[in-house]
Amino acid sequence: MYCLTKIIRLAVLTLSIMILSSCAKQINVQGNSLNPQLISEIKENQISKEEVLELLGSPSTTSKLGGETWIYMNAKRETWAWTEPDIKARQVLVLRFDKSGFLVKKEEMSLEDGKNITPIERSTPTHGSEFGFFDQIIGNFRKFTKK
Repeated sequence: MYCLTKIIRLAVLTLSIMILSSCAKQINVQGNSLNPQLISEIKENQISKEEVLELLGSPSTTSKLGGETWIYMNAKRETWAWTEPDIKARQVLVLRFDKSGFLVKKEEMSLEDGKNITPIERSTPTHGSEFGFFDQIIGNFRKFTKK
């Protein structure tokens, strides 16, 4: 009897530790943290793509619209148990290069520069026939019949 009570207590203790540890705060960092000292070394009209690549590494994403643009991004999110992630910090560095490969514009943005966008739930109507469930099944059989 004494052994069974000990096992039950151990099981309850283990279960409560597991439940409490699942509620712990989780910190998730996405992207590479950029060193502010390295960012300060990047000067407009004085540095080339190759030099930026040596200093910061490859960008998170690139764009070809209106010249070449490199974007370095990172974000820090905190999550408590089952709640939605809360973005605590965000850093974005946008570097625009001219056709010769030299930096013409440097922009730094943070979480405060972001904007919340509310999506609009609409659907675009399509014209033509609307197939029901059985029409789709019969239509699939027609694909395999010879004409």
